[in-house]
Amino acid sequence: MGISMTQEVLFRGALLPLFGINWQSVVATASIFGILHLGSGRKYSFAVWATFVGIMYGYATILSSTVVVPMAAHAVNNLVGGIIWRYTSNSSK
Repeated sequence: MGISMTQEVLFRGALLPLFGINWQSVVATASIFGILHLGSGRKYSFAVWATFVGIMYGYATILSSTVVVPMAAHAVNNLVGGIIWRYTSNSSK
C-alpha cells in the first residue's frame, strides 16, 4: 500500500469517523494532515496546501461514503506533483 493510500486510511478512514462525519471533523483531520506535512524541510505554505487538500479529501469521503475516492485523488495529486517536479527541476539544470 502506497503512502497516499496509508494516509487516507488513517485520516479519512479512521480519524474522520472517530471524530464524527461532519464539517468540524473534516477541518480537524485536515489540519492535523497539514501540520504533519511540515517535516523534511517543507515550508508552511506546503502545510497550508496540504490542509486545503485534506479538506477536499474529507469532503470527497463524505460525498462518496468511501475512502477509495480520496485515495485515488491523493494518488493522482502526488503523481501530477511528482511529474511537474521532475520536469521543472531537470529544466533548471
